Amino acid sequence: METEFIERVGSIVKRYAPIYGIKVVSPIIAQACLESSFGTSELAKNASNFFGLKYREGRCPTCIGIYEKAGSEQNADGSYVKSTMLWCKFADLEGCVKGYFDFINTNRYANLKGITSPDEYAKLLREDGYATSLQYVQNVISVVNSYDLTRFDSNKEERKMSNSPLVNYVKLSPNCNKPKNHVIDRITPHCVVGQASVETLGELFSKPQRKASSNYGIGSDGRVGLYVNECDRSWCSSSRENDHRAVTIECASDNFNPYAFNDTVYAKLIELCVDICRRNGKGKLLWLGDKNKSLTYAPRADEMVLTVHRWFAATACPGDWMFNRMGNLAEEVTKRLQGVAKPQESVAKPFENAQKPTESVVKELFYVLQCGKFKNKANAERHMQRIQKAGFDVLMKEVRE
Repeated sequence: METEFIERVGSIVKRYAPIYGIKVVSPIIAQACLESSFGTSELAKNASNFFGLKYREGRCPTCIGIYEKAGSEQNADGSYVKSTMLWCKFADLEGCVKGYFDFINTNRYANLKGITSPDEYAKLLREDGYATSLQYVQNVISVVNSYDLTRFDSNKEERKMSNSPLVNYVKLSPNCNKPKNHVIDRITPHCVVGQASVETLGELFSKPQRKASSNYGIGSDGRVGLYVNECDRSWCSSSRENDHRAVTIECASDNFNPYAFNDTVYAKLIELCVDICRRNGKGKLLWLGDKNKSLTYAPRADEMVLTVHRWFAATACPGDWMFNRMGNLAEEVTKRLQGVAKPQESVAKPFENAQKPTESVVKELFYVLQCGKFKNKANAERHMQRIQKAGFDVLMKEVRE
């Protein structure tokens, strides 16, 4: 039971630590073991609080309530003071781990960032006021050594958020938040509502007044555009919470219901999802189908979950064509993830430095026109059809103002 608990905590702590600038994880795993008696304590069972986190208003965004129970603090002379205390209550283990990192993500604990020694981390943590026990440092390090927790400190398997090597075009949008505040465990495909190119999407997302963007876009010819780095939150799904944990993908589609993708776009979407999952350490893509089930599901370390825009706003996105194929997308991506021993090589040239991309690998000059906006969708579609009959590409996008 202890080994299973350590593996569960360890996998989650390793995923979140890099986001908060924490370099060593073994003492944090040891803290969870100590504070929760390997997940068996009253606080762990009744409040999913595995780190002994006391309640501080606004300190931990993942805190869902308050749990009241007796606790004690040790004085410098070794004596104890007991009293009834208020503790954070969390939904689950992952929420508590994130709560821990939010709790120490303050100026008081800023000296923990960059520390690579388990002993130094534990020493500074106590000096900063996390615990009052005079033996806290020794107890933490004892657990680290007894259970060989430094194996979790190895950087050999560390995965950093990166961008896809399938990208053919880059035009980074100002419409984003840096960085994401959650590990990537969702993918959200969207329909563009128009047979747009990656350049057209790049121009649209480059305008601050549009207040919209996506991480990737797939043009009607199957080329992939990068508009917001994966490590950053795009403004795509009408949900701050979803976009902080999802990779969002705008896909060229018909401009009429059911907003179908052509075969080239859908094939590229599958390939891109495989790549996203693989680079983020996921071996399975899930489509749960139900909104509440999907949004409350806590993915395992090797799982990625599909979500859709229509769950967060009054929109048809990603269109019925794609919505009815979400199960197929998940199945096909999972088969490739589990059936291929090593990542497939892409015919697209990878960007050597995704954080500092060139503005574009395409040198042609484009002039993108915005022809107006309509409150009535039927009027917008009729206007779009007239433009298309004249031989021009046109894009229609839902925007709320």
